[in-house]
Amino acid sequence: MRKSLLLLGILFNISNSFAQSKTILVFDLANETLDSITNIVVDTTIQSEATDYHIGNFNADVGILEQTAPTNNVFPSTQFTKKRKAVLDYNLSSYPIRTSVKIFYVDNDTLKNLCSGSMISSRHILTAAHCYSYSGLNSDTLKFDSLYICPVFDNGNSNPNFNCSYVNKVYLIKKWTISSEDFAVLELEESIGESTGWLGIGFDNSGEIFTDNIFYKFSYPNTPISLIDTFPYNGDTLYYNYGNVELIQNWIGITQSNGVHGESGSSIIHIQNNQAYTTYGVLTFGINLRHNRLTNEIFYLIKHIIQDDIVLNNSESYQ
Repeated sequence: MRKSLLLLGILFNISNSFAQSKTILVFDLANETLDSITNIVVDTTIQSEATDYHIGNFNADVGILEQTAPTNNVFPSTQFTKKRKAVLDYNLSSYPIRTSVKIFYVDNDTLKNLCSGSMISSRHILTAAHCYSYSGLNSDTLKFDSLYICPVFDNGNSNPNFNCSYVNKVYLIKKWTISSEDFAVLELEESIGESTGWLGIGFDNSGEIFTDNIFYKFSYPNTPISLIDTFPYNGDTLYYNYGNVELIQNWIGITQSNGVHGESGSSIIHIQNNQAYTTYGVLTFGINLRHNRLTNEIFYLIKHIIQDDIVLNNSESYQ
């Protein structure tokens, strides 16, 4: 009897360690179909993990990024800088800067400013769901039917060293919410990440990674906001910020800081030169630069998309 109870206890603990994840919606833009991915098993006992980064095959040029907390050009009472043009301090064709992408939507054959993102595999981009879809019960509706991306777009021009690409598919979490699941993965027609390289993705339930480590973000601000930041951004130039971050409840953020339209979807990236290039979240709200934080479950959903063979359910038109 005692052995039976012990066995039942072990089985109960094992079953509680694994959970069926949320459903992923898969929008195929070329075929105008909506599909889904279900039954991804998540091990809830794992407390931290990260995928590998890759510098790409364009060249071996890795930019050396500052690793000391800044004291100049910072937001009030913080150690995190205000936005600065990336080209002033970095070669944009160097890794990891070249993993930054500008995302457009296509309107009557015209490219329109949308959001920011980061390469996380040879053909996948991590960005924010609210740029492309409506939340909650309307998560199965896309705002745009054509998306186009360019790595390290700057000063109104695509980078001559890297191809731009249309987006084939958009992956979202079904019934995602702005407060915890504001993530989207874009799958490209071309594997441009083979050239640019990509960032790792990671999570850390303890929060230790966010203490006294330097984080960077690269983004495309496109619309000034009165009373917050009136600089005349127009979305055609890559900017960056860096410094120490804070945990604000379930967010990764910086108090007394701000972002503007166009920066949504930009990654908050833990960078240790030649050691770690890992995104831990994406920008959702400009006030206090609040980033949705990658959790255990979200991490494994995205890892499944970028690394594993995907089995889809039945397709249906979303138009």
